[in-house]
Amino acid sequence: MKRNILIVIICCFSLIMIGLTAYFVILLMGRNYGIKSGDLAEFSNFATFNGYFLSLANVILIGFISFLVYRSSDTYNRFQMTPILDFTVREDDNWYLINCSNVAARNISIRFSIEENKVKKTKWVACYSLNGSQEIKLPWLKYASLDLLR
Repeated sequence: MKRNILIVIICCFSLIMIGLTAYFVILLMGRNYGIKSGDLAEFSNFATFNGYFLSLANVILIGFISFLVYRSSDTYNRFQMTPILDFTVREDDNWYLINCSNVAARNISIRFSIEENKVKKTKWVACYSLNGSQEIKLPWLKYASLDLLR
């Protein structure tokens, strides 16, 4: 993020410096090649000459700020639309699956591994859908350790 901001600032500063340099180069070349100062009247309006470079730098800055606002609001909206599920163990030694967001969680599948005859097997269990801030008891994980959920 800081790198992107630095790149935009460097681009804008470079555009402004190109405008300043071009103005002074044209002014000095006019004096060195014998053009009278009256003929340089069209280049004497400094604000008009550099206005193009400044407006381009402003468009870049506004575009970058708009992109940052879009990206942050998009991230916020995705967070609001994505269910956040959490496992917890209560006092009765039962595992619970909790939906921590306000969005419904559908098609929940829980994967766990068991060891039978020194062979590790992976199993899937389908759960009910959860509404926002709802929890469900997982009785088949009673007395289970955290290693089973890996």
